[in-house]
Amino acid sequence: MRRLLSKGLRQESPTLTRIKLVKMKVRFVTTILIVFLSHFSSANDLSLDSLYSLDYRDKSKVKRELELFEKRKLSLSEKQKLIFAKSYYLSLWGDFKGRIKLLNSYEWDKAEDNIKVGAYYQLTESYVNLGNLEKALYYTSKVTEILPNINEPKLKSLAYHSIADVYESLYMFEESYLLSEMIIQEGYESRSSEILCYGTSRAIKNLFRLKRFPEIIKNKSAAIRYCGEINDRFIIELITPLIQISNNKLNSDFDGIARLISMYDNLEVSSSPREFFELELFLAEYYLQTDNIERAYNLYQSAYSRSSDKGDYQFMIDGLDGLFKVSLITGDSEAALYYAKILIDNQKEFERELVEKSRLFNSHKIRAKELEHQISKLSLSNENLILEREVLNSQKKVFRVAVFSAFAGILILTLVIYLLVRQKIRMKKSLDTDFLTGAISRSSVLSLARKKLKACKENGENFSIVTFDLDNFKSINDRFGHSVGDWVLLTVIKTIKLNIRENDFVGRLGGEEFIICLPNSELSQALVLAERCREALEKINTKDISSMLVITASFGVSEINGEVDSLNKLLVESDRCLYAAKSKGRNCISSNYGELEKARITAV
Repeated sequence: MRRLLSKGLRQESPTLTRIKLVKMKVRFVTTILIVFLSHFSSANDLSLDSLYSLDYRDKSKVKRELELFEKRKLSLSEKQKLIFAKSYYLSLWGDFKGRIKLLNSYEWDKAEDNIKVGAYYQLTESYVNLGNLEKALYYTSKVTEILPNINEPKLKSLAYHSIADVYESLYMFEESYLLSEMIIQEGYESRSSEILCYGTSRAIKNLFRLKRFPEIIKNKSAAIRYCGEINDRFIIELITPLIQISNNKLNSDFDGIARLISMYDNLEVSSSPREFFELELFLAEYYLQTDNIERAYNLYQSAYSRSSDKGDYQFMIDGLDGLFKVSLITGDSEAALYYAKILIDNQKEFERELVEKSRLFNSHKIRAKELEHQISKLSLSNENLILEREVLNSQKKVFRVAVFSAFAGILILTLVIYLLVRQKIRMKKSLDTDFLTGAISRSSVLSLARKKLKACKENGENFSIVTFDLDNFKSINDRFGHSVGDWVLLTVIKTIKLNIRENDFVGRLGGEEFIICLPNSELSQALVLAERCREALEKINTKDISSMLVITASFGVSEINGEVDSLNKLLVESDRCLYAAKSKGRNCISSNYGELEKARITAV
């Protein structure tokens, strides 16, 4: 063992290993990038879009196809798309210098904001990979400046990813996690599985580095489900080791250890360096605790060597710390002193790097006047301006005492102020729309129903409502978790909307209870629609979640008549019928015409 330890840090990773790590690094980025680049494509450019389906390993063919497009007479938008396509392949090939040269050959400042976001994101990511933080911060600032002008969810989330990349390169994982939550928020609001996949996967990565393992276990199902919906196996493979390690940290799962060892043996072609280092260090710690000293040493040495190649001080220090522990356990005091000295030197270098990055933060901070100009462009009220200036000033004081005070504080303030602005804009929308399901909110649906009922009565038309309540919904939450419960609510509303007429509208009364309003509809028509909805809910495919998950609902149907002539009376009648349906065994329909309902359905 002494001979093994005496090899020390003289072991160096081969050039081939470094090349492979660079390729692994870009895979996660390009997985996100190809999805968002497709946003710039249209149905009329199928041949140009087809460039993304080429086999990137065949460089000569890719370059040949790109050259063919260069010879064509292209419109402005087509030229931009071609540059993005070239940039995509340069990132896959790990040629970040060439990618930067390509992107800088075009004047993006004159492009539309939605195009700028894509270009600035790619430049930020490229400079981060080359370790040029100053340039990365420059383009991150540009992204932040145009962020308030972006409304398209995918582009907005791409901007957040750009800022998060910089934060992660600075080991600011809490700030990056905050951005991942904002990405997830965009995904929920736009109902985009793509945005949710990349947002939740980034959240898991940051939670892991923050050692918040219970939260990873809580959110793993959602991340895997969203990435599964877009068939992104790479992202699932990338976060699976982190999920499994978190599970082992909490539960000491020995079967999980075997799976992690298998993952490590095959991870060279299916992960990025950071996830590789995390897995390597975890297994090294496991072997150290189980007295497999030689295996632990090899893994610690490998983690140190690989992270040295990448210049990642965080993992270098972790690897050296492990080598120091191994030296103490084996009684090799000479090696222990050697590793301790190198560990201290690296810690000092790490601190020097942080100081340098802090200097760069200060040189690229966003001025408060610029923020106020952005706020004024968004036409905030004087009251909100005062409030946001107070937030700005107070946050400045807080961040002034931190190492990363200037840039980090003000950059976060930019996002906070933007969120305040966006929250104000959404306040009205939130009054009209239920956040989770997209159905009309209770207050708005009842207000709209009263207006429609009044119009129907004035025109001598019928008006009916259908209220329905999901059966055993509490048990679904208890057995499968609230994330599944949220999915059920969202899927139910999507299904209902597919089965109602154009003039009908659906709202959420609260919890798992909903209302469908049917202007100009008789009871018989409402009963037919209710039955159609009941059958559709019953047929929702839940096998990917659990064969035990069944979605059904009980329905109450009521129609205006001589006695029931107001919305309040309609609701009372419909609620009474709803509970009657539940008392009959659930998953059925009852109406305020009682025994006539069956005859009416038959007649229709």
